[in-house]
Amino acid sequence: LSMMRYATFLEMYARLDMEYRRGVGRGKLTKLVNQILEHREGFLDRERCLKCVDAGMRKEVLERVKNVKNGSEEAGPRVFILIYPRVVDRLGEMLGNYQNMVIRQDR
Repeated sequence: LSMMRYATFLEMYARLDMEYRRGVGRGKLTKLVNQILEHREGFLDRERCLKCVDAGMRKEVLERVKNVKNGSEEAGPRVFILIYPRVVDRLGEMLGNYQNMVIRQDR
């Protein structure tokens, strides 16, 4: 279940990045940023925040989202760039652990 949360975040981030690179309008990008923020998994919620994201990073990302909403910052992957590498690393670690567990069970 935990791996799924990280994978879902990365999938949504990749879509935001793809749309940004395609040059879609600000409205669409803002909508994608809000979808990540307001997803039912609560990637940045106070209680359910992804474990690899510390309070300082969370605060900075939430500030960037606020700036996107009020128009003082461009919507796009940059909003979440602080947490992206940590999420990728954590998911890779979790997948590696899962793979090792499966290999041990097959022996």
